[in-house]
Amino acid sequence: MDHLRDPACEALVWDRTVPSGVAAALNDVPARPLDNLRITTPVDHVGAGVMEILTDWNWPTPSARAWLQSDITTLARAYAKFTDWHHLHLRLEIIRDDACRRFHRDHVGARLICTYAGPGTELALGETADEAQVIDPVPTGHPVVLKGKLWPDGLRGTVLHRSPPLSDGTGTGQPRARLVMVLNEAR
Repeated sequence: MDHLRDPACEALVWDRTVPSGVAAALNDVPARPLDNLRITTPVDHVGAGVMEILTDWNWPTPSARAWLQSDITTLARAYAKFTDWHHLHLRLEIIRDDACRRFHRDHVGARLICTYAGPGTELALGETADEAQVIDPVPTGHPVVLKGKLWPDGLRGTVLHRSPPLSDGTGTGQPRARLVMVLNEAR
């Protein structure tokens, strides 16, 4: 994450691999509705909050739950260390619609997004949604940290993002739901 300290760097994607058994369990998103997790908590309590919702969901498999809790906790600690924000807002949700479909920058200092199942967050270059030129989707399982409008160095903001459309009718065989975790500073 040290690359993000460079004022010219607006986003960072972590290249990594999710264990194949975990990825398969996470891609088996249940059809039944599940309550989304939204908590504001000190970074040291993130793991307990995540495990509570995963236990309530009774999904995914126990080994995938343990991996997901550990991964989210690790990401929260790295994010808190980079931003120096130790009180975080965390969302873990299953998205089944075209939420957040326009390219934009968030009204936060920085946001970490990790799509664990389904198509990843799409990035684009442009100063406005109308000018956005798609770069590529962030691969599933790869966290991305994006500086927002409130980042203190007054950055210009040419990296935009959006949730990928789930009802675009392309017939790509992509899962019709996304499991997404979002972290930002608590306000």
